[in-house]
Formats: sequence, C-alpha cells, structure tokens
Amino acid sequence: MTTFAGIGSTTVYAASGEKVDVYMVDFPRDGDANYDGVWGHSNLTLKNGWHTGRSNFTNLKAIGSYSGNVAYCIEPGISLKVGQTMNKYDENYFNNLAANGVISGDEIRLFVGRILQYGYRGTISTSWRSQNEAAANSIAQAYATQLLIWETVIGERDANFNHVAASGFSNVKDIINAKHPLRNKIFSYYNSMVQSVQNHATIPSFCNKSSGSAKTIELEWNGSKYTTTLTDYNNVLSKYNFKSSISGVSFSVNGNKLTVSMDTAPSKEFTITASVF
Repeated sequence: MTTFAGIGSTTVYAASGEKVDVYMVDFPRDGDANYDGVWGHSNLTLKNGWHTGRSNFTNLKAIGSYSGNVAYCIEPGISLKVGQTMNKYDENYFNNLAANGVISGDEIRLFVGRILQYGYRGTISTSWRSQNEAAANSIAQAYATQLLIWETVIGERDANFNHVAASGFSNVKDIINAKHPLRNKIFSYYNSMVQSVQNHATIPSFCNKSSGSAKTIELEWNGSKYTTTLTDYNNVLSKYNFKSSISGVSFSVNGNKLTVSMDTAPSKEFTITASVF
C-alpha cells in the first residue's frame, strides 16, 4: 500500500524504530494555468471535535522528499511542519483507532485499507500543473483519497460505507470549494472510489466485518451430521471462499444459502472466515 503519516498525539510504538520526514506540497504551483482559481478553503468545524484550518491551497503530503510517495493525514486539523520527522509504523497502528460513534475502530482500519486499495498510491511531484491532464488526474485522485480517509476516521461513513451527513457541522466534502479548478475531477474519483469500496465491502448478510461483533450460531444434529444453513440476503456468496479455524468443517453453497456441516460435534466454539476469491 502506501505509507501513512500518523499526525497527532495517539500513543503507539514504532515496530522498527524507523523515522521518516514528511514534506507538504501545495497546489497550485507557479506556472499553473489555473493559479488564480479557488484551491483552498475556509476554517471548517467538522463532527466529533475535528476541524480544518484555513488554507489557500490544495495540500498533499509526501514521505522522504518533495517527490516521495504520497502520505495521507488521518487526523484533520492537527498541525504539521514541512520536513517534520515522525515515527514510521506498520499497519498495526490502526488497531489503536477508537470508534467514532458510527463505526468501530476495526471497521475504520478495514475501510482505510480499502480506500488505499482504490485510491492514489504513487509519488508526488512539484512539477504537476493542472493544465496537464495526467498531473490534474493525479492531484484529483490523491485528494479524493484524502477526503475519504478523513470521512471514515471522523464518522461520516457507516458500516456499509454510505455517507453520514454531519448535522450541525461542515462535511469533509465542503473542503472542496465550488470554484476549485479540479472539483469535477476530484469528485469523479471520489464517487468511483466510494462505489469500489462499497462493492468490495459488501459481505454476506450473516457475517460481520469485525471478529468482535461476529454472531454465534449453533450447529444442530439432523440425524446424520451437525449442520446449519445460513441465508445471505445480500446475494454475494459467489464472491467468497469460506474456511474454518478448526478442521472437519465442510461448506456448500446453493444460490444464496451456505450450509456448514460437521460429522462430529465441535468441542469448542470456532470461527468461520469469508474471504473474496
């Protein structure tokens, strides 16, 4: 995936003790045909105590240099200085994310991973100018990725990755001014990524995205084996492969029904995991 800049005061420990420098690149840059456009935004108060400071630019972040791999902020409004040295963490950092009143920390972590899967993961360039189609697309996709990460973290995305309007506060999308030169491109990527994450995130209706909220289902003796049949009202069983945390469990799919069977009764609870083919 890409490297995250964890900007804030959450107490975590570096997996390797590595340090990285974070560089901020503002757009537009000199020579941009749309230099006089409205690239920035006013100070916005977001839900759950988050905010954004006023800016005249569209800001992206890079790791290691001004032309390094893109980095994404996960805490909007927390200040960051150019060249600031930060600890480098692995993906376990996201296990420290707390629920935001809409989805759990575990769901936040999963969705951020999905956003990165479909978002921009390349390098940043100070030579990008919006009159260049490829450069404009890179800026737009990277910023759309940033918007969706912020929405997920602060509580503007639910368990199905639908948008949750921030009643009484600004929405993250308000960061993009109506006169932003790349507004249409940004939201084209934004909408496409939302659709991709939702398609990827749709799970069988009897499953849960996090192990902590998984349902407990009992196998019953039918005269020849212990079994249960689960109905998937989301009709996505054909996308998934199923496996068990113990041996001796068999699975069969018929339409939108999954049958789980064992020849002998399990000696303890076990977990069934669904993964995309």
